[in-house]
Amino acid sequence: MKMVYPIFTAGLRQIRRDGMLLFLLPSPFIIGAVFRLLLPWADVIFQRELSFSLAPWYQLSDAFLIMITPCMVAMVTSFLMLEELDEGLHLYYAVTPAGGENYLTARLLLPLVWALSCSLLVEFILGLAAFSWWQIVVAALLSTIHGGALSLMVVVFSHNKVEGLAYAKLMGVFTLGLPAVWLVKPPYQYLAAILPSFWIGKILSQANPVTVVGGVLVTVCWAYILLKLFLKKTILS
Repeated sequence: MKMVYPIFTAGLRQIRRDGMLLFLLPSPFIIGAVFRLLLPWADVIFQRELSFSLAPWYQLSDAFLIMITPCMVAMVTSFLMLEELDEGLHLYYAVTPAGGENYLTARLLLPLVWALSCSLLVEFILGLAAFSWWQIVVAALLSTIHGGALSLMVVVFSHNKVEGLAYAKLMGVFTLGLPAVWLVKPPYQYLAAILPSFWIGKILSQANPVTVVGGVLVTVCWAYILLKLFLKKTILS
């Protein structure tokens, strides 16, 4: 931990200098507050004017909140790592005690612990759906691993921050499995089963051992593959 602290604090200083990255950190709470205030209000209007209720869709909005929180943190960490790659700092880290596990702890593990905490807080404080506590915890854990994998993906396939921004937009593709659970009927929805987001949605909408095991296997496989590619690119292995 002695080497982790200076790397982590250096990242915090970089975030403070970048307005976009600084805004991303509290953005899940802002989105959650908007959902919490606007959806029940809109539900009243829809029921009065159209005899249509939004309440059945609260599960989807809450699932989105649980999953998007780690994705926001993932964007921050990926841009930090890309900036260090641009400056050649990864080569320095590779040959010093700050490299390897210390670097990954500071740039990936600690931010993901923060992401997990925020994901749980957002749902427990601002959530509208009636999920069980274990559904929320399991979905938040898988969403956190998913977010870490997306962060690694951006770094692996980008050569600079400009390309990183383009790949960060592709994160949206990896979240499409989530709405498929509610919007696409079986068996066609299982075309999205390769995506961790699909299983996160399944755990929240249809909790059983099969969906949990499926979610763990798919999410861990994605994370493992991208971690190996990341270590190869950054010479941190």
